Amino acid sequence: MKNLVLKGQIDFVSEPWLRRSDDAKDLVRKMLRTRPSERLTAKQVLSHPWICQNQSPDKALLLRLRDVSGSEARAEHIRMRRHRSLDT
Repeated sequence: MKNLVLKGQIDFVSEPWLRRSDDAKDLVRKMLRTRPSERLTAKQVLSHPWICQNQSPDKALLLRLRDVSGSEARAEHIRMRRHRSLDT
């Protein structure tokens, strides 16, 4: 199964997936996309319909995700600045 996940080839037509909802399968597909830029962020995972229908996220977790998202944005800004400085 690990190799299938790494290749992005998940078999959703056999067990245990036959008994799972379409929303659950959609979430797993989006979380396991092979291109990191296409994968869901943690915040997007928590706001996915399957998560929202089955459990409301803990407030402390949402606050932590906000902090992590801010850190990710700052890190991306620093990477972009470094990349630009290497181009000159």
